[in-house]
Amino acid sequence: MPLLLTQDDLRPLVEGSQFFDDLFHVIRDALLQRHGSELGHLSWLAFPLGQEGRRFNINALATPTDGTSIRVFPVSGGDIHPASDGYFAILIDNKDGRLQALMSTDDLSPLRTSAPVGLACAYLARPDATTLALLGSGVQARYHLRAIARAIPTLEVVHVFSPTVEHRQQYASEMSKETGLRVVPMASVQDAIENADIVSITTTGRAPIKDAAWIRSGTLIVSITGQGIPNDLPTRLVVPALEGPAVRASGWDPRPVMATTGGRDRSTIAATLQDIILGTAQARLHSDDIVVYEQRGSYAWDALLLRWVYDWACEHGAGTPFHLTANDAYGKESQ
Repeated sequence: MPLLLTQDDLRPLVEGSQFFDDLFHVIRDALLQRHGSELGHLSWLAFPLGQEGRRFNINALATPTDGTSIRVFPVSGGDIHPASDGYFAILIDNKDGRLQALMSTDDLSPLRTSAPVGLACAYLARPDATTLALLGSGVQARYHLRAIARAIPTLEVVHVFSPTVEHRQQYASEMSKETGLRVVPMASVQDAIENADIVSITTTGRAPIKDAAWIRSGTLIVSITGQGIPNDLPTRLVVPALEGPAVRASGWDPRPVMATTGGRDRSTIAATLQDIILGTAQARLHSDDIVVYEQRGSYAWDALLLRWVYDWACEHGAGTPFHLTANDAYGKESQ
């Protein structure tokens, strides 16, 4: 019987003390254990909504190992951004095509990006990292801080920059209380990043790093947008993996179809997170190397993350069972 899993149903998982540790393990396993055809096939469809400039995104991912999922979320391009009931996923049983779950992804959507970033920081940041700079103060910046703080136990100070003064001040106040870290609003990108060990870019183009000299030696730069990094900054580029779900163009793609490498030529990639975890590659050749971790596109953890959440719900009795088809129809099927 299908499960309805609301955001409240999933909060005991998401807010649990071991959540990020368990999720890091899931992502790590996905990177190391899923290869080739096991990664499945992916299509994006973006349909225009009623308001000009807004679109409705559907991400369909079919895998032979972790099942089939459809993620739905609106993308803001107009005046209104949905605060509720706009982000959800559908899980489908590969055996017979039956619906397995309808689940809220209000927390899971930003986590599918931020949790892998946290895992990457654990492997790519220098072991003595104490200072994080966040460019952006929105939803992603909040989830990035939660994940990175869990992954980097030496973290002490967070510098946050947003072009809007009120936004960065509010972020600093709220996230200081939540994390217990010293979160400081900064007046400029330069002020935020000059003394940072880790720089996380969670915004698209509004707060670029304009001068390579602002980045000190040995820094880890994390980008989920592929934007805002000076072209003349000498770095070692790391991506999650060289393969992911095979992307099938739908004709309604929200952007040009992107290779798993985030659109990067493989010859420009110094290493993958996958190989660094395995110990077959190094993040740095020298301690002062600047590393850029770029995470764009879809990877092995997308399917496994939703499957893990569903399995947790079944194990803990979370959610509400429901039928879409009339009960008497189920009886007829078995006759």
